Amino acid sequence: MNPSYPFMGRYVIAFPVAAVLASSLSAATLTWDNSSADGLWSTPANWDGGSRPLATDDAVFPAGLGGAITLDTALEFAVVLFPTAKTIQFEDNYTVNGVSFIAPVLGVDVGVAGGSLVTFNAQITPNSTLVKSGAGTLVVGTGLGATSGVTINGGVYRANVVGSLGSTGDVANINSGGTLEINGFHHPHPINLNDGGSLKGLGSASTNFSTNSLVISGTATAVSIGAPGPSDVLRTDYMLGGSTSTVITKTGDGTLRLNSANALLGSWVIPTGTVQIVGTLRTWAPIRPDR
Repeated sequence: MNPSYPFMGRYVIAFPVAAVLASSLSAATLTWDNSSADGLWSTPANWDGGSRPLATDDAVFPAGLGGAITLDTALEFAVVLFPTAKTIQFEDNYTVNGVSFIAPVLGVDVGVAGGSLVTFNAQITPNSTLVKSGAGTLVVGTGLGATSGVTINGGVYRANVVGSLGSTGDVANINSGGTLEINGFHHPHPINLNDGGSLKGLGSASTNFSTNSLVISGTATAVSIGAPGPSDVLRTDYMLGGSTSTVITKTGDGTLRLNSANALLGSWVIPTGTVQIVGTLRTWAPIRPDR
């Protein structure tokens, strides 16, 4: 495809592997209403403003219209336009399929309201950081495109496949109120667990990245790590960080397996489930069953 240049109007110019902003117009908030009933992102009539969101816009999927959304391309002036927006807010249960969502160069914020479950099976290409916000659950069923990592500021981010958190060197940051669930695979990239954050393993899950697989913030006072169900197992390799003020709570009825490469400051509280220590655990604070 030949390079494309800006035209008048509000839309995104798409190349085979990228999308760039072609408008300097102010941002808009566009709410999905699926008026055409075809479920297609590209159909202008499906948005209350009568036009598709652009890279500067906020896209809202409201309560009461939950269901399937298909991301598809549009063709204008022989230019292929991929779905894009600055933020996406889901206020109900939705399933997203289709082509890649290509975010602006500053990344994208995906919010899911409390009590809602959104399954994103289309590839997200953040072009920077993907930020998860809101108290609900975002399930990511494919690998991410170009990204500099994932930041979880609230609710649950469930990674279903290798690559759901990015590629080599991309960091997952779990902040207060946020939970990362690794669903049945080995995650080979770094994770930062900050104060008030939570990490869970579903099925058989593990973390391992060189010598800094899982780093607990030195300013964290309380974090949690665990496996929800009795048959779930989370294995951590190379866990470090924390401080003498850090309390690490083991959560869930499953098993947390700590191998001998774990070295961290902080005290452990184990109210439920099992913690297995493989080899010698290097820690400088007590491990206390709390049943």
